[in-house]
Amino acid sequence: MMSEFSKKDTIRILIASDNHVGYLERDSVRGNDSFRSFEEIMQLAKDKDVDMVLLGGDLFHDNKPSRKSLFEAMKSLRLNCLGPKPCELQMLSDMSNDSYDPSFAHLNYEDLDINVAIPVFSIHGNHDDPAGEGRLCALDILQAAGLINYFGRVPENDNITVRPVLLQKGRTKLALYGLGNVRDERLYRTFREGNVRYMRPLEDQDNWFNICVVHQNHASHTDTGYLPESFLQDFMDIILWGHEHECLIDPRQNDQRGFYVIQPGSSVATSLCMGESIKKHEYNMLLQPADCRHVGILSVRGKERGFEKIPLRTVRPFAMREIVLAEYNEIPATGKNMRQVREFLERQVEGMIKEAITDWRKMIEDYDDPSSTEVSNQPPLPLIRLRVEYTGVYEVENPQRFSHRFIGRVANSNDIIQYHRKKATTRKSKNVLGFPEFDELVEHVTLSKLRVETLVREFLDAQTLVVLAENGLGDAVSQFVEKDDKNAVNDFVKDSVKHQISSLLKSGIEDDDLEEALEKQKAAMKEKIEKKAGKHTNIGNRDSWDDFEMGGIHSNRLDSDDDEPELSHPAKSTRRSAAKKGSVPKKAPAKRLPAKKPTSRRGRRTTPSPAESNIPEEEDVEIIEDTPPPPRRTNRPTSPTSVTSNKTFGRKATLDFAQPPKQPSFLNDSDEDDFVDVEPSAKKRSARS
Repeated sequence: MMSEFSKKDTIRILIASDNHVGYLERDSVRGNDSFRSFEEIMQLAKDKDVDMVLLGGDLFHDNKPSRKSLFEAMKSLRLNCLGPKPCELQMLSDMSNDSYDPSFAHLNYEDLDINVAIPVFSIHGNHDDPAGEGRLCALDILQAAGLINYFGRVPENDNITVRPVLLQKGRTKLALYGLGNVRDERLYRTFREGNVRYMRPLEDQDNWFNICVVHQNHASHTDTGYLPESFLQDFMDIILWGHEHECLIDPRQNDQRGFYVIQPGSSVATSLCMGESIKKHEYNMLLQPADCRHVGILSVRGKERGFEKIPLRTVRPFAMREIVLAEYNEIPATGKNMRQVREFLERQVEGMIKEAITDWRKMIEDYDDPSSTEVSNQPPLPLIRLRVEYTGVYEVENPQRFSHRFIGRVANSNDIIQYHRKKATTRKSKNVLGFPEFDELVEHVTLSKLRVETLVREFLDAQTLVVLAENGLGDAVSQFVEKDDKNAVNDFVKDSVKHQISSLLKSGIEDDDLEEALEKQKAAMKEKIEKKAGKHTNIGNRDSWDDFEMGGIHSNRLDSDDDEPELSHPAKSTRRSAAKKGSVPKKAPAKRLPAKKPTSRRGRRTTPSPAESNIPEEEDVEIIEDTPPPPRRTNRPTSPTSVTSNKTFGRKATLDFAQPPKQPSFLNDSDEDDFVDVEPSAKKRSARS
């Protein structure tokens, strides 16, 4: 608990994350859920009279949000965050590194033409990250409109420098660090190689309250597909963790690093799975009542903190249950038992609906806040998910037909129930095309978690393309699906054809050697994509596919952590290249046809991809010099220093950083803003161990 604060020294921060504005906006029942929840959060910020709002990413659900989504988000921000009340936060640092355009190298409440009462700070997530031409995102539009302050940009994924936003109110000094979403495998590797640096204020380092906002996987789904807490700096006081939708709002201390982790979760349920629920009852019953979703108000004075959690009342109750029909003796294990199975499942759903409604009413009765707007006594339609294993002799009804029996009583009347069987140990049939069986794809993932790029990745892994690089094509498909870039695949193929033709014509390859030449070109292209991924600039037009930002279908692979492919000598089809030769006689192609026909032989050929271990590690950088930013409209900044992540630790190892530098060297960001790069003391760490 925190001692009683003085109001003039207390910074009150409303914390939320993963609002996913625009999720299912075309749904007749759930279309306005994300809008209502975001409006409630912004209304709470106004009612509670906070000093600022801090969002953990994924403000929008779509990378290119619709006009309605933009309108609803901008309306909520404008009605609740603009006003005549002066903002008492004083800016002490430079925002030029986090700004797309020098015109917005200041916070919105410092703009003399805008009256901002409650500033909103946000990083980008994996849904609303920068992509496409110019590497802009939806948050840039809101920043240009003066509604939010977008920070935490990542210009280079393999060389990251995190600069704080320094704020002060009275005697309290707040250092706000932001790290926008980066592919988990790429970020893991960047931390492991010691290429992530945190800048720290030079003066009064122990008197700053440090908050870091991240948007990454929190749980270790794979060996490198997450961000370990041990990778983060121990001088942090609070870690705001976005991306995970499970609501773990109560601050939890990390015993190794000492900081506290706050995970607000999502304000709207986007996947009806166990991660969206909390354990509430026995019998494999998982119920997420309406009061499970919370936002929090963090109060900071000096190095002291206080935290208040507030339930969101506009969130639908969500109940989930998993059952195995074979465990219930009341259902006869005969071939003609559809009626008994249907009646049993109907009783299960009825019970889940009653549980959800009862819990919602209890939450409304317990939550009494006169400062908040009135809430309707009519409970919202709940979200119900029943997963049924029907392995054995059971007849089940069509899932949609079963779900439609509850129209008007549940919000998801199309997919209440999910059937699945226990996976067989052996498989007789063999897929002719090499495409993996669907059951293999969903063995450890529910249908709501299955993504298009996963299917494409599995298909490409099972195939061997003759001309195009599989990883480049997979990234193009992912860019098309995830970022709604309609030209992604077309641009990739066109540039690949152009480079391949040019390369083959220049090399003067004979017709008999085309097959081998194509394989070499494709291998070089794959290697180029893997090695050069992630080295992009924050601003600039896309002149070719080499400069295009890729969403990354291969982010789930353990041997790949690429972000944006840069293609060299892309491939072109064999037959076209042969037709280009003007000196070849007319009858010659018929003689070469037999050598080119056996496509099955080509399909069995594989090209080894370069191992990740062959990529050389970079040396630690002692001094970094940036170009001076444009003139600022803020007060004199406090000079920060930099803390570099250790290069020598292994996976999931605990970092130990030396806080005071021995001989600080300065980063020249401006005449008023000095940075130093402090290297961790590896000798002390080895001696201590």
